[in-house]
Amino acid sequence: MSGTAPAPAPGWYPDPQGAPQARWWDGTRWTEHVGAAPAYPGAAAPARTLVAVPPELADGSNVPAVAALSWGLVALVLNPLLLASVVAVVRARQGARRADDLEAFLLPPRGRGMVRAAYALAALGAVVSVVVSYAAWVFVLS
Repeated sequence: MSGTAPAPAPGWYPDPQGAPQARWWDGTRWTEHVGAAPAYPGAAAPARTLVAVPPELADGSNVPAVAALSWGLVALVLNPLLLASVVAVVRARQGARRADDLEAFLLPPRGRGMVRAAYALAALGAVVSVVVSYAAWVFVLS
């Protein structure tokens, strides 16, 4: 048995420098990520307070937002039956939820810009698809 205590689990803890904020401990070191200090009942805060972050959020990425943006770009080029636009909107909604989840755990809410762009591209792709389909239909009938 070694004389060293195990490191605390990754999570949000009161800032070790005494600032009135929470700082992220990644399991090995303090990171630059800071957030609002959690509200504690009573006057004194405990020495360590852990806010459990689900493992799927710990890296702070927003894969659904990236997928939504990709599908939005596809919707501009290839959008049969508006399928790519629908998939882009669904993935954008998932990306928006992921950004909300990240923000709830005091992590940077990454992906909000990609989500907005995906919604816009999905709508534009749908309009382009309808106009091209209509033009093709008119051309075939004439």
